[in-house]
Amino acid sequence: MDSLADAPPSKDRYLEALDFFTNFLREHEKSLDKSIVELANFTELLGSVESPALKLDALERKIALLQKQIAGLVDSARKMAEEKQEAEESSEIKIARESVAPRAHELPFVTIRCAQWSDFQSLATHAEALSFRYNEDTKILQVEAVRGNQIISYGGAPPGYFMLLKTWLAQQTVTAEADVFEGSLTS
Repeated sequence: MDSLADAPPSKDRYLEALDFFTNFLREHEKSLDKSIVELANFTELLGSVESPALKLDALERKIALLQKQIAGLVDSARKMAEEKQEAEESSEIKIARESVAPRAHELPFVTIRCAQWSDFQSLATHAEALSFRYNEDTKILQVEAVRGNQIISYGGAPPGYFMLLKTWLAQQTVTAEADVFEGSLTS
């Protein structure tokens, strides 16, 4: 019995082996072609996956920007609410003071005659109206102011230059210059 290993290699055997290897390579070529097609599909899929990832990054940036803007709006609203509350509290205090203090029209007029200019100046600050008269012969300045239910008057030497007296009186009493006039106030 001859064994195949003892028999000399024949041309047929070589052709069979070559056929085997060719078939083997063809099957693997088909398998590789399938793998290449699958890899191409996967690569295309990856490309389309990157696009949503980029979109997701853009959305995250927009969300962060919106969060900052909302935080700014919340801060602005809180500050406005605090300012409104402070204004309301301030007006409530003012209303409370006004309700406690008697109204000017409810009190009789009082005339206050000041001998010192500094007294007149402090009492007539923010006067509603101011009048003055200067007598050149006697060099006496007569000033009267209305503030609330008070008539405040001063008669004496003028404290400064006569040409600027109206302007000076307006500044000294924090009264609009248009409300300062030469003359007399009577009730």
